[in-house]
Amino acid sequence: MKAIEIIEKIEGHRRAVDELLLELKAMATGAETRSQLAQKLLKTYVALWKRRYGVALVGSGVKDVVALKRLLPALPVEEVERRMVKFLSSDDPFYSRARHPIAMFCSAINKLAPESTQSGSDLLGDLDDEAPMGCDHKPPCKSDAQHTSRALKERRRR
Repeated sequence: MKAIEIIEKIEGHRRAVDELLLELKAMATGAETRSQLAQKLLKTYVALWKRRYGVALVGSGVKDVVALKRLLPALPVEEVERRMVKFLSSDDPFYSRARHPIAMFCSAINKLAPESTQSGSDLLGDLDDEAPMGCDHKPPCKSDAQHTSRALKERRRR
């Protein structure tokens, strides 16, 4: 086994441990766990799907909960629910032919985000004004090259 494969395995195990710690912390504080929130989201999805199609959704359950659970670190439950409504209200033939499966909802989650108020060129123009990622210097660096140079000088001083 190569070193990189071992590192990737350890990273995978670390993510699983982090997930378990989050679940335990939620249980200890009385908050809902991500698993419980994902199950609630599944119930909401099933109810919305039944309202659209008039019959009960038959799904894999566990796979669906896992897929919905993956959305929760990035989005609050209310936003996931808003996007569910938008997805299931869509008459896009691609979604309709497949009958709006949960897996497709999860993969389309970013397409269902609220519309941006800025054009692409406006967004790109702002990038030049931002400090490089990870820069905590005061005043912030103007470029990656400046940041690298300052960071190296700081390390040499230590």
